[in-house]
Amino acid sequence: MKFSRVGASLIGVLIAEIRSAVRLVRTWLFGCLSVGVTLAVFGFLAYAHGMRSDHRPIAGLFGPRFLIAEIGTYLLWVQLCGVLFLIFDGRARDIRDGMVEVLDSRPLSNLALLGGRLTGVVVATWLPVLLAAGLIQVAGLLGRHYWWMGDPVEPVSLAAFVLIDVLPALVLWGAVVTLLNSLLRNRAAVVVVALGLLGVQMWAVWNVPVYLLPVISLAAAHGGWASDLAPRFADDATLANRAIV
Repeated sequence: MKFSRVGASLIGVLIAEIRSAVRLVRTWLFGCLSVGVTLAVFGFLAYAHGMRSDHRPIAGLFGPRFLIAEIGTYLLWVQLCGVLFLIFDGRARDIRDGMVEVLDSRPLSNLALLGGRLTGVVVATWLPVLLAAGLIQVAGLLGRHYWWMGDPVEPVSLAAFVLIDVLPALVLWGAVVTLLNSLLRNRAAVVVVALGLLGVQMWAVWNVPVYLLPVISLAAAHGGWASDLAPRFADDATLANRAIV
């Protein structure tokens, strides 16, 4: 019975957080930015592949069909920034919107409150990822049939990226920002520290050896290659990596 009450409270907080996030301009800003960046990177790779594939044997390296890890990395970084700017001022938004008295008067556990809010932010930032994934598939199909460049992303690798790369990364980063919010209790300090951590992660992705990328990158598939001959959703090592996250 206690578990069911916690679950009901968590779902209630989740729905309220999603509604609050939808009303914020920054949610739409980061959502549109992530979709735009994804389409731009996909378009650049499709153009490079189309222009060079007739005379350069290494042009396949640019083929967007097998590069969801590279395309998705930029999408993920934008959405991680979105998670930061949705969580860092949660308490201040409650005070501004007059929700403090309501929340403080309800018998909510920390698990229900923090878990519901984190899940709501994750859902709000994950939906643009689904939209971006759908748009690049549509763009790839249209390019393949009606133009001289473009190809849809290999579907198994795309599903793996959306489900087992993005979701755990958003949850982990949201938990880190929530922890920083609780420890520092200063919005500016939270933003500075969180952006510093994110910057270190970006630097590491571009500078560590390729064999370390699955450990360093928040996207477990980074550094790997998709395949039409042997499509792979996730192996045991990838699932273990995501479970640890």
